[in-house]
Amino acid sequence: MLRTACAFALRRHRVDLLEGHREAIARLPVGVERDAVLATFKLGEGDLSGAVAMVMAAGRGGGSEPGGLGGLSSSSLRAAALVHVGLGALAAGDWARAEQCARAAAAIVEPSASVTGDGAPDDESIPFDLLGIAAIVEAHTDVADSAYRELDAALSPLRVRNRLSSAHAFALLALGDVQVLRGELAAAAVNITRGGRLITADRPGLATHAAVALAFVRVRQGRWSDAAAGIERLAPAGATIEHAWIRTQVLAVRGLVQMLQGDVAGGAVLLAESEAGAAATPSYIASIVRLHGRIIVAIAAGDWRGLERHLDDAEEPGYRHPYRMGEWNALKLLAAWHLRHLAQFRRRLSEWSLNPAAVDDPYYWAFGAILAEHQGRFGDGLVAIRRAIGAIDADLDPLGRAWVRIVAGTYLGRYGKDGEPDPVEALASYDEASNELREIGATAFVARCEALSNALVDDLELARRTEPASVLSPQQLRIATAVAHGYTSDEIAAMEHLSKRTIDYHVANIMRRLGITARREIARLLAVHPDPPAR
Repeated sequence: MLRTACAFALRRHRVDLLEGHREAIARLPVGVERDAVLATFKLGEGDLSGAVAMVMAAGRGGGSEPGGLGGLSSSSLRAAALVHVGLGALAAGDWARAEQCARAAAAIVEPSASVTGDGAPDDESIPFDLLGIAAIVEAHTDVADSAYRELDAALSPLRVRNRLSSAHAFALLALGDVQVLRGELAAAAVNITRGGRLITADRPGLATHAAVALAFVRVRQGRWSDAAAGIERLAPAGATIEHAWIRTQVLAVRGLVQMLQGDVAGGAVLLAESEAGAAATPSYIASIVRLHGRIIVAIAAGDWRGLERHLDDAEEPGYRHPYRMGEWNALKLLAAWHLRHLAQFRRRLSEWSLNPAAVDDPYYWAFGAILAEHQGRFGDGLVAIRRAIGAIDADLDPLGRAWVRIVAGTYLGRYGKDGEPDPVEALASYDEASNELREIGATAFVARCEALSNALVDDLELARRTEPASVLSPQQLRIATAVAHGYTSDEIAAMEHLSKRTIDYHVANIMRRLGITARREIARLLAVHPDPPAR
């Protein structure tokens, strides 16, 4: 009876139900059911090496009942247990042990097993889980993408025929995880979301991984409120076998979101707790999340040595960071510039220039402008700034887009008009950066932008007295003119394709720049503009 209960628990991912029977299970004769359950207990305790050793030996001493549970053979149970422990190794970032378990499971699975979508769900999940493990291991340890392409090809016909089921949940998450590393965030969000919806309630560890991975993607997309909402819905770890692993991930992503919401100190505490928990139950997704949090905090605090240290640590063997080449080069250059490591800065920028993709990267041109200014090549710098602005697109990280605009505003404020300061165009660039940051809730960075804008507004005081419109950016002038003609914020928001909150923010800035305190005074100052500007 107890052996049957072990088999049932293994197949239904509910080994936690047997926690109170651990001693009795240990007294059972050696067999795949007993050994696999004990291996799962070891996995929950963080003893990954012990779990792998036990599951690799599971059932080799005999003792298993032929037929297992519901007609499933002991070899099928052993394959499932190997996959389960392999997933634990994968979550811990132990690629060698994950691959070891996956290979052993693949050797057991009957040659007729396939990923065509036919067969019982329990049997079908194993080939797909193995494809997912192979794709993630490959992404972190190799430059090839054959396993990724094989996984994508296996899932594609099922997606087209609408035959995806809970058996494919992990495979979809794995596909999304690899797409995050490839910088394909939109596709990653789709696959992680779909995989998360297919996860059954008896797999809390997998469900947590899906929620954490999706929250991280939303952060990278600038959808911070969506990330926060997703984390709020996360269930507590509870008393499951995986609770310690779950806690490490949840602490990391909650710390990151808390930092983004402005509570840097509180978020740092959660990241530290996640780091401490990772000593016993490491998690590669938690490591990636913590890295992103530390990078953001270091940049916000101007801790360039800390930024350099975090970047160097991330280049150590273990896992692949989730940044595109351009983003990674930009972070390394940012640290090098502020630390005045100029030879290193020039060398990295020069090496980057050899990559054909550099010409379409706004980060490359922004740093090219910084170097040009340093070398006194102001005309070249202005060309680079124009190229940087023109290369900005929706796929760029919102913080990155704002940073490029801030660099552009600073340069234009110095050399934007035939080598002379162009404060109006500089203000327009700062305004776009502030708008970007405000939309995602990056209040700390918004304050920096506003400080830069205020300095330029002070320089434009004389111009404001003689020609008020000259201190407004083109977008602000459109909004101010619409206000002068009696349009409400809601109506202007529809005209500008922005939120009402953003329009109200712009109106407040317009009044500050014009030196007025009431919205109705805008019409008086802009009386020379009788018609609203065309869109």
